[in-house]
Amino acid sequence: MHNAAFLNTMKWKRIFVLFLITLTVPKLKAQFLEDAEAMGLVKSSIDHIYNFEFAQADKYAAEISKKYPGHPVTYLLKAFSMNWRYLPIDSNKEKMEEYQKLLQKCLEATRQRYGSGSTDPEAVFFTMASHGYIALTHNYRGEFLKAVGEARKAYKSLVDGMSFVEVNPDFYFTSGLYNYYVNVYPEMYPVVKPLMIFFKSGNKAKGLQQLRLGAEKGVITMAETCYYLSHIYLAYEDRMSDGLIYTGKLRRLYPGNPVYRMRYIENLLHLGRYQEAAKENLVLAKYNKGLFQKAYYCFDGLLKERNGNDREAKEAFSKALEVPLEMQYIKEYHAMAFAGLARIADRAGDKKLAKAQYKKCLEYAEYKRLIREAKNYK
Repeated sequence: MHNAAFLNTMKWKRIFVLFLITLTVPKLKAQFLEDAEAMGLVKSSIDHIYNFEFAQADKYAAEISKKYPGHPVTYLLKAFSMNWRYLPIDSNKEKMEEYQKLLQKCLEATRQRYGSGSTDPEAVFFTMASHGYIALTHNYRGEFLKAVGEARKAYKSLVDGMSFVEVNPDFYFTSGLYNYYVNVYPEMYPVVKPLMIFFKSGNKAKGLQQLRLGAEKGVITMAETCYYLSHIYLAYEDRMSDGLIYTGKLRRLYPGNPVYRMRYIENLLHLGRYQEAAKENLVLAKYNKGLFQKAYYCFDGLLKERNGNDREAKEAFSKALEVPLEMQYIKEYHAMAFAGLARIADRAGDKKLAKAQYKKCLEYAEYKRLIREAKNYK
């Protein structure tokens, strides 16, 4: 199967996973939530993780483990920390195995504490989060059938969580993501429509409203809500100014987080705020991990192209494409680099090459504006 067709066919499987993004942060209710001191420790640990201050985060996590030994939150918090510390964790076999074991321990501890199939809010969360994380690990490895299987296990918990939004605003995150994506994905990828009979219907407008509420009122899930809401505005809604509200907020709150800085730079570029983007990109260049290098070169290419320097822009885009592709976080920058090379080829009068580069762009592009640019090229 052609690479583009394969990727588009596989995208429907990601719908099962994308709904489960609560997978990234412990949002707790009931007994644990009633312990204000413990919740404060969780919040402090997570804030340090987001800011890539892992030693400080570990100190708070140790206090939680001491106070609640064997509690599901201790395993999930460790997994959450590993996910950020070894980014992208799917590229580290040893750490990935350790990470998956922690998630299985979280599930086991949840069953022991609450029983199987419990509708207790804490049990709902830990079940949903653990299966969701495991689903993502399979998804990143290309094990799509396993990913779907884990996502289906989490689905009931996700739906149960929708009833908790009035008493716990952190559940706006999962509810909002579900309500939005359950409608958007069938619009973008008609191949998934037959599968939607298995899912509760959603409401895109309501999903956006819930996500905005989560970004404002969420305690533990605020950062993740801001991140995915900004992605929706940049990728699907084409509302760059709205996106900046949330990318800017994350940049201010967690200046040490290169993922959030990366998304902020992208947002600035879409809005034509090139000087600010260039300044931020110089900071991003200091991170030597591949995914950040790909983003840096892509952004550098866009800046040089803007300045009319096609030779250096072409060099930067080419360097971006040389960096191994990680499907998590930076797939769109791979597509942007191909689009940049296509524009440069067009200006050089080589329409055949431009068409070829746009064709490659479409193999990876998810953003509506980028897909539109590539498809409209004649």
